Amino acid sequence: MRLPAFIHDINPKRKHTYLHIENDGTVVVKSPGISGATVERLLIHKSAWIKEAQARMRAKKGRTDALLHAGTLWLRGNAYPLHHRHHTQRKTYLRFENDSFTLYRYDDDEAKAQRALTRFYTASLNEALPPLISHYSEAMGLFPTRYQIRKTKRQWGSCSSSDVLSFNSALAKVPQEALVYVVVHELAHIRHKNHSQAFWSLVQAILPDYKERQAILKEYLT
Repeated sequence: MRLPAFIHDINPKRKHTYLHIENDGTVVVKSPGISGATVERLLIHKSAWIKEAQARMRAKKGRTDALLHAGTLWLRGNAYPLHHRHHTQRKTYLRFENDSFTLYRYDDDEAKAQRALTRFYTASLNEALPPLISHYSEAMGLFPTRYQIRKTKRQWGSCSSSDVLSFNSALAKVPQEALVYVVVHELAHIRHKNHSQAFWSLVQAILPDYKERQAILKEYLT
């Protein structure tokens, strides 16, 4: 049997071994340091699960891992055409006009293109988040010390022990109902720093349809 390409991430502090599928479909085996033969047996045993997980990942919306070759970009739950324009300015930036994106670039540096996208998404969220945070903070009686926007690989949002809310810039891709869910979810963590029944009851009290909103969010890549 042909094994899938994989990365073996070893950390002796781990107590268990588990599999993770990256956004691009890469299989990552995380372990405390198991042998190569054990890794092979695990991959064979989990081959059906791996194929299903990779298929689910390919079906997700909002992929931006090869921006210089992309033909579309997502914004607020919709896919729009992406045009590429070379120019003589030594900078790369993204514009959205007339229901389409244009990536202006001096060279073919993928990292610069990704940074331009992150800047665009961050600016978009900085417009969308303040009224939502204000509205739902008042509704819930829960107020963050501040909020910040960062590009993260997996989390859509988080709430620190000092009640600082962090939001993934990739949330600019998702529909409004999913963005509202993340805001309410993180505000609820100001009161409950866990995912206890009390936490979910609070979320449901504000958003009775939170499970539907959660399902929409899962359709997108971070």
